[in-house]
Amino acid sequence: CAGRPTLLISSPTASRSDTTVDFEITLDCKPSRPMSILVAPLRDGDLGQNMLATLSADQASTTVTVTIGTENQLGLTLVWGPGVANRSETTGNVTYTD
Repeated sequence: CAGRPTLLISSPTASRSDTTVDFEITLDCKPSRPMSILVAPLRDGDLGQNMLATLSADQASTTVTVTIGTENQLGLTLVWGPGVANRSETTGNVTYTD
């Protein structure tokens, strides 16, 4: 991976009757060494408790599971990622099916 990788967070679909939803965190290339990325759920626009996602060397993606609560909008956003190209603008949002 030459330069800083770009990080993407998926926008999954979930039913409000589901208890959790999985967001996929993906780098556009595999890192040459382990990388720890701090993410946080966005609940109706407010940041929740930080969660640590760790990608091992040569791993381009991982899954973060977030509990669905009573919020109208739920997302996952990047809080901190060393060496990641788009640090503060990476967010995935849940589309509720009901």
